[in-house]
Amino acid sequence: MKKILASVLLLLMFAAAAIADEIPSEPLAGLSTVKAVIDLNQGKANLLDLRLVSIRKTYETLKSAGIKPIFIVVVRGDASAFMTETDKYISAMDTGLKKIMHKRVHELMDMGIRFQQCGLSLSNMKVDRADVLHDIEIVKNGYVSLIAYQNKGYALIPMD
Repeated sequence: MKKILASVLLLLMFAAAAIADEIPSEPLAGLSTVKAVIDLNQGKANLLDLRLVSIRKTYETLKSAGIKPIFIVVVRGDASAFMTETDKYISAMDTGLKKIMHKRVHELMDMGIRFQQCGLSLSNMKVDRADVLHDIEIVKNGYVSLIAYQNKGYALIPMD
């Protein structure tokens, strides 16, 4: 019985250490809120989807550490093609993953993460503004948003 109890306690200690390693305390010490602007411009479907998953995990890690994250995702470049209602801007091979990404985007929005779509990218890629997901705010120039948010104290998170 003592061996079982000792084994359980040892496992709990390892689990606690693993959790502690996941959330570094020193960088987060003294923070109650963090602000980040995320530059999302990955055009490869599988990598873009991974970026969306990473945004969620980062947000959740901060929340679990008792910190309020304020995230704004600025979509620009080739990522823009995946933020549309229609599939005419992407490869037929990517349509299934695009549906999953749309679900992820809406889940992130439901968590309070704002999305902005760069109008300059839409223009350069000849993407009709009416095709952009309706919950995403279209801004004239994503670079201007990135610059402005950094000047307002948001940390820049480049994602390619």
